This record gives sequence, structure tokens and C-alpha cells, in this order.
Amino acid sequence: MDHYKEFIVIFYELIIGKQIIYSSVTIGEIKNHFRNFLTTHKKDPNNYNIDIYINPRTKLYLHSQYDNMKLTGNWKDITQGYIVLSLIDLTNRDLLYQEINDYLVLGKSLSNNITGRLKNMNIILPQIRVGGQGRGVSYPSKVGFEQIPAWSRGSKPWKNLSPFFMGPVIFDSTGKGDVETSLIFENFWQSRKVYNRLTKQNQKSSGWRWPADNNQVDEHNNPTKNWYLWNEALNNYGRAVRRPNGRAIPLYAYWKGQKLGVINSRKQIYIPHYQILLRQNIYYQTLLDIVKKGGKIIIIGPDGPDPRVYKEGREVNLNILTGWINKTTRDEDPNRYFPYGHEYVIALTLLQDLLDWYRLKLI
Repeated sequence: MDHYKEFIVIFYELIIGKQIIYSSVTIGEIKNHFRNFLTTHKKDPNNYNIDIYINPRTKLYLHSQYDNMKLTGNWKDITQGYIVLSLIDLTNRDLLYQEINDYLVLGKSLSNNITGRLKNMNIILPQIRVGGQGRGVSYPSKVGFEQIPAWSRGSKPWKNLSPFFMGPVIFDSTGKGDVETSLIFENFWQSRKVYNRLTKQNQKSSGWRWPADNNQVDEHNNPTKNWYLWNEALNNYGRAVRRPNGRAIPLYAYWKGQKLGVINSRKQIYIPHYQILLRQNIYYQTLLDIVKKGGKIIIIGPDGPDPRVYKEGREVNLNILTGWINKTTRDEDPNRYFPYGHEYVIALTLLQDLLDWYRLKLI
């Protein structure tokens, strides 16, 4: 068994000055001791920076990878060491929050100094990527990242975040305060679409059946009674229907008396209503807890970036994700439609909620 030198710690605190003798300890144990010490004295450990010096001139780099390192005889210059806890003022907290904001919104890299200060406050910033899923193609992967297959055929529990399983949706499609319900989010979204005509449907996967109908819109392209019947039936249907009218292209999405195009329907219908369901979902909260702890994740879904091109998924931030709402063609192939699928909305919601969480934590 190694013999460890005594490590003398001098602890400066606003009210209490204390000297403690340590031996046979790890760096992580020292840091945890002082966090507990502050908590015992009813002080928030997040308000303090912890700096460890092995002598008056040499400061240890407090990366978590060193937490299990013991202070052994191999540290030739340890004769006495110091832990200094300094109070972080509100100005510094504002600056730290701004750094976090720039990271989550713009993807700006953090300096080692900022990363170290955040680490001292038990804050590790996450990394979020979005990846696609394709038949016969492996999921996107990257060393150190957890795959989150949030689609209907993904693995549990993450498949529960699919629009096929989310619901019911409570909404007001008229803007008059009416309360309407759709059993499944996917059907809610599909039911807002208006087509020139419906082709006969007898789908095996979902069981959805509907006769051909050439009277979905009138001479002004407004929805007819036939459309309302179709819309109501779809909202009340108990299984997800991804393409209730096959691969036909809709004329528009009907919402509060307006005929919305692709981008506005994403902004007014798809994204806000899916976010409501996400924030009520236990599996989303589990995912949020993972990234609050600095988790690295790849959110995978059928509308994500082509996994044959982006084999590690694509790194995202709030600026990228909000910009992509306005995109209608893919980067890798301008001739292909770009669907802003639920995998992007999950990433968007996580980053928004993280930003709010850090604001409460720091300011």
C-alpha cells in the first residue's frame, strides 16, 4: 500500500477560516468535502470557485479526469497545498451565462478557463447532434455519444417520443376558443392538410380506409364539408397514419381560417403543439436530465440528415435549428424536400429548455 504524504489544506471562506490536515485523499474527495462543507454552512457551492494548489505557485487543472488521482509520493513538490474557495460575484455569473448562451445558440466554443469554472460549479455543457434513419443503413454514431432512436420503430424508451405515440393533442383550430382533441399527434398534423382530391385508401400498416373523393375543396379552394368529415375521422382514429392520402402533395394546411404554406404551418401548428406534448412527457424529461448533466446525444429519426452522408449526424445549436425551420430543400441534394421532422423539434426544445435552466441556475 502506498504511503501518502499529508496534504495541508488552508480554506478561506467569508466568515469561517479553517485549516484541515488531509492524507490518503483524491482530488475528487477534496472537492466533494468542501462542497459538503459549504452546504452544511448553508452556502450554495455553485457560488464558489474551487482552486487547488499543490504549492503556493502551482495550480492543479481541475478536469474531472483527475478526480480519482491520489496525492502520492510521486508528487515530489507537495510539501503543503492550498484549497482556495472564492465567491463568484453576479457580474461573473452574467458573463458565464453569456458564454453558455453563445455555446447553445451559436455553437461558439468555450475556452479552457470557462470550461474549468463551469466544472467547478458542477456544470458540464452537453453536445447534441441530429441523425437520420434509413432502410439498410446503420444509425449515425460517434464515440462518446448515446444514440436516441426517437422514432416509431426505435428502441424503448425513446420510441415513445415519436409523433406516432404522442397524444392526445388539445387544440383550437378556429381561434375562437373552441376545445378540440386529436388522439395522436401524427394524425393531428396530417389532418390539417387540405388536398385537391383524395384517392382511395386501404392501408395495411395503419388500417386507415377512406373512399376516393373529388370534393375536398370548393371553387375557391376552401375546405368543404367533406374535408371536415375526413379531418374529424382522422383526429378520432386510434392508430397513427403517416400518409392519409398516399404521397399526394397538399394544397395547404388549414389553421384558424388561414391557408398556410410549409414554413408557416411548421411555425404555427407542428412545432408549438409537439413541444407542448414533449414537455409533458416523462421520457422527454429523462432526456432533458441527461443533457443537463452534460450528456452527448444523437437524436435519430426518419427525417434527420441522410445517414449515408452524415454518418455521425449533424451537430446543432439554436441558431442552426431555428434557421432550418425556413428550409425546404436538403443540403446534400437540393432536389429533395427537407422535412423539419420531430427529431429537430426535440433538439430545439432541449436547447431552449437548457437555456432557461442555466438562466435560473446562474442569474
